[in-house]
Amino acid sequence: MILIDGIFLNSLGGKSLLKQLINHIELCNISAYYIIDTRSKCEFLHIQQSRIKYVNASILKRHKFYKKHDLEKVHSFSTHSYVCSN
Repeated sequence: MILIDGIFLNSLGGKSLLKQLINHIELCNISAYYIIDTRSKCEFLHIQQSRIKYVNASILKRHKFYKKHDLEKVHSFSTHSYVCSN
């Protein structure tokens, strides 16, 4: 499963690219889970709710989510990078 991290994206170019990517993933029935900035919630209501989590833009909340799910690979559009360490 792919994790798409859309936290900190709530305007213009980055959000537009994120929407295009998510639409493509959904169209191709690719197994994915999304974490999306709560400010963009209304734009992703078409996604099955069991595959999406809305999070307030917070590096600490992102860190907790990543640690809880023990992720190895994450695709993020954010300029606020996070390095997973074991």
